[in-house]
Amino acid sequence: MQGIVIGRVGPQFRVHLWEDRREVRAWARRRLWKSVGAIWAGDLVEIQALFADDYVLTAVAPRRNWLDPPGVANLDLLLIVVSWDAPPLDERVIHRIRIAAHVRGIPTEIVVNKWDLLKPEEHSRWLALQGRYHQAGWSLRGISVHTALGLEDLRRQLQGRVSALAGPSGTGKSALLNALIPGARLRTGEVHPRTRRGRHTTTGTTLLSLPEGGWIADTPGFSRNVLGPEVTPAVVRDAFPWADLTGPSVRCQYDDCFHLHEPYCSVREAYERGDLAPEWYELYVQLAAEAQSGRSE
Repeated sequence: MQGIVIGRVGPQFRVHLWEDRREVRAWARRRLWKSVGAIWAGDLVEIQALFADDYVLTAVAPRRNWLDPPGVANLDLLLIVVSWDAPPLDERVIHRIRIAAHVRGIPTEIVVNKWDLLKPEEHSRWLALQGRYHQAGWSLRGISVHTALGLEDLRRQLQGRVSALAGPSGTGKSALLNALIPGARLRTGEVHPRTRRGRHTTTGTTLLSLPEGGWIADTPGFSRNVLGPEVTPAVVRDAFPWADLTGPSVRCQYDDCFHLHEPYCSVREAYERGDLAPEWYELYVQLAAEAQSGRSE
């Protein structure tokens, strides 16, 4: 029998069986642990019935992709959830997560929650931000869990997929899941009034069934140190669409140029003469430095 791991309860795994669409709990034998190293939510598995209501995992399929932390596999989409305010939007957080997903081949979408906190005088800033991201080929989806703005479109986006939410604490990920899945009743956290940061309220990775079909991972949240050792400065460089940001005619004479201190760098020259938005270049420099040092702030 084949299925997907949707969570863990103690030493047993919760497995959704494809054939009869039911959930069972299964053990993993020691030799399977040794061969695969870890078994995560999203893993595609085979199980065998030993006795009535007693099952054992017999195989774990190779993963298409994965994220560790939080320990989730075979994602069709990673939603990067940030908030417009409380806590304020931080583009470095967006792109730390985006680059970590990019290097693993996981498609991403950016969701800006708490859009109801957008003040009238901030509307032009929002439009400028949207325009800058549109130029790079990335969309910014403004939503509000509080007012339900944008939730129907988001449901259609998630339908039939295995997805996960990623983002800093306090941005409303658990509240969003509660809105998408009536009856989920996930615990939500408050934002600290002084630091304006939230506290993570999820403690284990679980796949939740969406009413429209598909699964979404309720994760413990991503550490700020999301750039792992596999994210090198070259990976950061290649995760930016320079042809879209500077124009296809701008090309450095060296294919391995890092656009930092190299002579005759066309990307840096485009930045210096104002043809590359300073927000993109300065963000890139910060993230490349983080990757070089092997740590995030």
